[in-house]
Amino acid sequence: MAWPPHVLRQEDVAANGAEMFATTHGGFERLPGAPLETRGPYRFVRHPNYIVASLEILVLPLVFGQVWIALVWSVANALLVAWRIRVEDGALQDRRD
Repeated sequence: MAWPPHVLRQEDVAANGAEMFATTHGGFERLPGAPLETRGPYRFVRHPNYIVASLEILVLPLVFGQVWIALVWSVANALLVAWRIRVEDGALQDRRD
């Protein structure tokens, strides 16, 4: 990593983006017969961790003055999360009915 550590290099950002895609692109575990969680933050939103992760992806580059990185990765993340939510909601539809 380059010094000073607050400098974001394009290859670092690309590697982190690839890692994010690889870790979120995989499947999810569906436990047969498990009830749908409706307590805690799930009372307000179905996917609270996606909101937190999206805020991190937006805010962290801004802390270092990297506006274009914040915008590009936020848009990419929004597209990926929208797809993932559609897949997850489809798989859990029978528990919502």
